[in-house]
Amino acid sequence: MTFKATDEPEQADFPGAEKYATYTQFIYGACMAYCDQIGSDKHGCCVMQRCLEKGLQRQKLALADVIISRIHFLIEDPFGNYLVQNVLKLKSDMRNDQILNFIAGDFVRLSQLKFSSNVIEKCLETEQAAFQIDQMFKGTHYWDDQVLYRELGVQSRNQLLRVN
Repeated sequence: MTFKATDEPEQADFPGAEKYATYTQFIYGACMAYCDQIGSDKHGCCVMQRCLEKGLQRQKLALADVIISRIHFLIEDPFGNYLVQNVLKLKSDMRNDQILNFIAGDFVRLSQLKFSSNVIEKCLETEQAAFQIDQMFKGTHYWDDQVLYRELGVQSRNQLLRVN
């Protein structure tokens, strides 16, 4: 038996891979139920990363959704930040947007922290990040970080829009 439904995280499932879901679903169930505990453990994080790389698309996306729901904890964790980075490798526009929107609301602080700054670097490699990062620095992103406004010397979105 093999625990590999794809070669790359973003790929569609190999034909016939669905039959192995019966044998692997318990791992996904445990990872989703105990995301914080498993994801913040050195060895548990490795298991979850393999799940995000090798499982069926539906399993990977379900696990990614749980990781995103716990992003406020995992992004700053020494091991959990790798899980957030691996979700980005799935190349799911909706999920990447959720991660970028979370980062936008606390950009300055997260970019200064050791582990969350790694996630921000990985975000910069995604296709949609360039536009959203540009919005963050212009102060026009929906979830703008108010600290970033102050750092850039802009008091409000209206003031920024008048300047541009």
